[in-house]
Amino acid sequence: GNRLTGNSNRGKNGINYDLKHLWLHQNSLSGTLSDRISNFGNLEQLILYENNFSGSIPTTISSLTKLSYLDLSDNAFTGTLPDSLYEITTLVNLYLSKNQFSGPIVAPIRRLVNLEFLWVDSNQFSGSVRPAIGDLLN
Repeated sequence: GNRLTGNSNRGKNGINYDLKHLWLHQNSLSGTLSDRISNFGNLEQLILYENNFSGSIPTTISSLTKLSYLDLSDNAFTGTLPDSLYEITTLVNLYLSKNQFSGPIVAPIRRLVNLEFLWVDSNQFSGSVRPAIGDLLN
């Protein structure tokens, strides 16, 4: 991978907010995922695996209504999954592995009716799989 570094919160003017695919995986990017991610309303793929991102997923992620592929794996994200994540009903692939997420995977996950791949291993999730994920299996 590359060795790009920097903080995700220090954006510059002139960014193309019409991007459909943003792949910044396998770098050394750090900081939190800015709530300004909502400016990228046309994103279909957000690939950030193998970086050094930390903090929680911003609630504004629900503004990415065209997102089908979200990969935040192998970072240092923490906290519970925001309910707003479950509002992105276009998600097909959701990869959250190898972070420090905690708490339950709650029932609203059943809203992700298009979900085909869900990877949540190597986190600190707790609670029962049913009814949250069990309904997706039927």
